[in-house]
Amino acid sequence: MEGNISKKIFKLLEDAKRIVNSSPDESYSMCREAYDISVYNSLLKEEGYSLLGIAFVYRSKSETANMLETLFKAQEIFDSTGDSMGLIRVYNLMGVAYFYSFMYDKALSYFLKAKDNLIQFKDDNLSLSVLNNIGEVYRESENHDQALNYYLEAISICDRSGNHNSKAIIHGNIGEIYFVKGNYDKALEYFTLSYNQLKNDNDNISLGEVENRIGRIH
Repeated sequence: MEGNISKKIFKLLEDAKRIVNSSPDESYSMCREAYDISVYNSLLKEEGYSLLGIAFVYRSKSETANMLETLFKAQEIFDSTGDSMGLIRVYNLMGVAYFYSFMYDKALSYFLKAKDNLIQFKDDNLSLSVLNNIGEVYRESENHDQALNYYLEAISICDRSGNHNSKAIIHGNIGEIYFVKGNYDKALEYFTLSYNQLKNDNDNISLGEVENRIGRIH
């Protein structure tokens, strides 16, 4: 019985994450239902992941304070249950929250915590996310060489896992570094790579961003 309830909760969370950017309010309702079921049935692990789902909703709505408050609750649960993967996801999202608040040192400390804990796992998508986020911190802090190192490490994971969409976005980030440094030929090379990949993936939002970047060069 408990196994069936757990499956129902994780299915709710999976469906909620799929629509978090397009329908955040509906996504929140689904995560909240998963949370309530978890609490009612004393399923602590599921409660933690439900809170993670809610944090993703707050991220999509740019409600950083609510996002952090929810993540600290999830962290307490994952600490108590010894769920390392749950903690890694919490650290990564905490880093994002502090990044959005322009607290780059705090953001970097959480991203590096996530990276250090990922050594024991083989999760390409999560590793890719963490490395790209670290690169973003260094880029915003104008430490361009460090940013490039992390972006290129993330690109190698994209190549290994076949994640073309993420590779396109990171190419755009690399192009932005060369743009800021005044190397417009190199910037255009990376922006064009990003553009061609995103055009094939039908990612119109990211495509619009890279078209704007190419326009800035011209």
